[in-house]
Amino acid sequence: MLDSLHRRRRGRWLARRLRLGGAGADLAYQPPPEYGDALQTPSLALLEGVDVAEVERRLTPDERALWDGDTPAGRARLALTLGTHHGVETGLLPDMPPGDVHSMVRSKVITGGDPWLADLVIGAAGREPALGALDFGCSSGRVVRFLAAWRPDVPWIGCDPNEGAVAWAQAHIPGVEWFASPQAPPLPLDDGSLDLVYAISIWSHFGENAALRWFAEMHRLLAPGGRLVFTAHGLHSIGDFVRRGKLRARDGTRCLRALETHGHWFRQTFKSGGDWGVADPDWGESYMSPDWVRRHAEPGWRIVRNEPGRLDGNQDLYVLERV
Repeated sequence: MLDSLHRRRRGRWLARRLRLGGAGADLAYQPPPEYGDALQTPSLALLEGVDVAEVERRLTPDERALWDGDTPAGRARLALTLGTHHGVETGLLPDMPPGDVHSMVRSKVITGGDPWLADLVIGAAGREPALGALDFGCSSGRVVRFLAAWRPDVPWIGCDPNEGAVAWAQAHIPGVEWFASPQAPPLPLDDGSLDLVYAISIWSHFGENAALRWFAEMHRLLAPGGRLVFTAHGLHSIGDFVRRGKLRARDGTRCLRALETHGHWFRQTFKSGGDWGVADPDWGESYMSPDWVRRHAEPGWRIVRNEPGRLDGNQDLYVLERV
């Protein structure tokens, strides 16, 4: 009975901290606006040659309901992915990884790639790459394949420690340089050879030492002025996971206190087999605060963006510029 009472009190404390002042203030989430029109999004650029009316004619009833309920920007992206799914010419390849190959999402809505994340990466970066761009932790390539279709003139690179996912991507997606990456730096790329690196839900898994080592490696790879776009768990993630039952209130409390006192919290969540066979003691579930990022970014980086909860109302988005 005392233990049950303690759990309820811990849950109430956590809820107050996530709703009220201090480190967890102002966590009400609203869908973020699109980025400004100064930079054309990859999805709108690819849409220019697509017969949207033909895509609409081929929609199933459930797809039509999704289409009708979306925003204009969302419908533009659906025209590309559902169009590819239904055989309309979009410039995207329909090949999708089978069930035994790692993929973060399996849905006809991302047939040919993920325009939502592609637009997010380029919009957040605020510029188009020229020297070269790296999808760090690309899995089977759902983001970089879309970007390579948009700008085939850019040297696109995708790397991931999951050898099976990289092998599938290499066999099915042209226009990208693929390689299986080591689980610790360095990567086999030259100093200053890139002007964009992005990593979707990668720093959300690194232990603190690994996170810092990979920050240093990205700094080596980027030319001065190059940008690192990444997402990471933060305060929004705690609230979202506790509400959905993916994080116990006790662990949420520990995490929140760690972010308030130190700025980083990590726990090992993968069993001995690792994450799809990739086992690493520094790869689990991690959370970080903006203050922690700021302390470790300076003076080699300038923080261009910090958007709490930008990724699905959960992960925070950061853009660092290499000084």
